[in-house]
Amino acid sequence: MQQLSPELAILSALLGGAQHGYAIMQWVREWSDGESILGPATLYTAVKRLVRSGYIVVVAEDQRRTTYAITPEGIRHLEEETLRLERLARRMRTLFTPLLVAA
Repeated sequence: MQQLSPELAILSALLGGAQHGYAIMQWVREWSDGESILGPATLYTAVKRLVRSGYIVVVAEDQRRTTYAITPEGIRHLEEETLRLERLARRMRTLFTPLLVAA
């Protein structure tokens, strides 16, 4: 499986509800059958970008953990990126059509 960008992985994880950082890392690992792993530095760098972009928000914070939730803008962004990746995959498949016809 090709890794998702950290941002798309985080947004995908949050579609199921608010989560703290470690839970997001675990979700991504489980969802990808261990093929995508977010380390803490990668996770929190991406989280900062997503918060700045308005795609996620902090919904709870204590001394041990911060919990994040996806915003409506984050859902729209994830939908747009999913459609973009689907279009790219369709274009890539057209490259194989001549090979299949020739075989």
